[in-house]
Amino acid sequence: MPTTDAYQSTVSSLTAMAPELVLLGAAVAIMTAGAFLAKSRVFWARLTLAAIVGSALAWAITFTTVTDEVASVFINDAFSVNVRIALLIVSLIILGLMHDQVDDSRAPEYFGSFLFLQSGAMIVAGSNDLVVLFLGLELVSMPTYLLLYLSRRNPTTLEAATKYFFLSVFASAFFLYGIAFLYGQLGITQIKAIATVFHSGLVNVPDNKFALIAAFMIFIGIAYRVTAVPMHFYAPDVYEASPYATTAILSWFPKTVGFLALARVISPVYGHFYNSNMTDFVGDRLLIFFALIAAATLLVGNSMALLQTNIRRLLAYSSIAHSGFLMLGFIASIRQEGAVGAAVSDPLLGTFGILYYLAAYGLMTLGAIGVLIALNTAERPVETIDDLAGLGKTRPVEAFFLAIFLFSLAGIPPLVGFWGKFYVFSALFSVASRESDRMLTYLAIFAALNAAVGVFYYLRVVVAMYLKSSDEPAAINSPVTVMTPWPLKASILGCLIGTVVVGLFPASVSLPAQRSAASSLRLPVQKPSLADVTPNTVSNAK
Repeated sequence: MPTTDAYQSTVSSLTAMAPELVLLGAAVAIMTAGAFLAKSRVFWARLTLAAIVGSALAWAITFTTVTDEVASVFINDAFSVNVRIALLIVSLIILGLMHDQVDDSRAPEYFGSFLFLQSGAMIVAGSNDLVVLFLGLELVSMPTYLLLYLSRRNPTTLEAATKYFFLSVFASAFFLYGIAFLYGQLGITQIKAIATVFHSGLVNVPDNKFALIAAFMIFIGIAYRVTAVPMHFYAPDVYEASPYATTAILSWFPKTVGFLALARVISPVYGHFYNSNMTDFVGDRLLIFFALIAAATLLVGNSMALLQTNIRRLLAYSSIAHSGFLMLGFIASIRQEGAVGAAVSDPLLGTFGILYYLAAYGLMTLGAIGVLIALNTAERPVETIDDLAGLGKTRPVEAFFLAIFLFSLAGIPPLVGFWGKFYVFSALFSVASRESDRMLTYLAIFAALNAAVGVFYYLRVVVAMYLKSSDEPAAINSPVTVMTPWPLKASILGCLIGTVVVGLFPASVSLPAQRSAASSLRLPVQKPSLADVTPNTVSNAK
């Protein structure tokens, strides 16, 4: 690349990364100042809020920045723009949940770690380089160790943090090994450039065996973050040992970042919808591998959730089950064929389903955890399902809110959780309709049966709240409007409104998700068959 072009590409990438740089600078400043200033957690929470607002302002200023999709290491396409602002919105919700959940002495490190984690998630969303993608993933993993350790120091928490640390290092090694194989195919690290060459037919790449190894290794490295079987086993112990605010972070951020990374790398590079050089040797084996992982994840998550009485462990296995449903959209994203915009074989459906499901999952699971934080007190911690018995009578507002979130997690229409499952199932059926992928029909049926199982263990909590009597009804008899701080109330209400309103008007999320999916799959150099696309389906507008 000429020196001038390289300079312009670097400048545009750094300009597009302004929101992330704001967060990183604020995180460093907060952690450094914490060593010299003895302030309350409220002070540090306000600084964190200011950093998030500043990052949003930087996003508003730079979201029109044009980046080179081949040469830039960080791109500003619709996927990057829409997902990053969504991450900022969710960070405000999580900040409301966690703002007073840590001791004053540990608050600077706690909130600084959260900002590092947030910046890492946003870097993953906009990364167009394998090295930058790895950097973003590690900026999510490493602060999580600190969050686990800082929130509560006892032997159980230390064990959970240690387990999370060693498994994360193990997964990162797999991921690095995988991207090394992918880099070895062409000697370049830009993701869209690799995908373009793979699908262009210009040269005889990829080597089937190396391409297959790369895909396996990359997925294994990410499977740990999304709690997909067999990399799931740490989740129940880590969830149980963590306070609810940390559980909220663990339940959404790693999973979201993992599937964003899959959408950035695996879907465009290994997808078959561009009639690529990738042979059936690679595609068929990936299909079988991912289908088995999805089925095992659904089975383990839902069956083990049936056996849980501890709320946090129930949330952990529920999170594993939701990863199985998200895997359905991921499988569809790599198996769909035909021109972008085709009615049946639309390659947007898989990635679009993932994005919508992640947004829905964030609203309903963070809302549910927010209610549990509001109920949880030092006098009587909410640890088991029996601790919620009689809640419908003693604290009806919280019980109603929690029931709505649980119904949505179960996929009851017309709440947002129903549409999340609907879109990933639609994507999978659109692929399974082809003769070569009939086996995916059985996966879809199996997933539907697991969705029915999920309804049971969510409704079990609702039954406990409304149909069982509490042994100590006076212990939780204060209304949320009195006991709950306003940031927590705002987060819970925001999640409730989103769960109901987005469920009633799914286009409010589905349209930007469609544009984002189209952008993530669009290649800088496309075949003529992909040139004619429908304007209402694919938009380059940010």
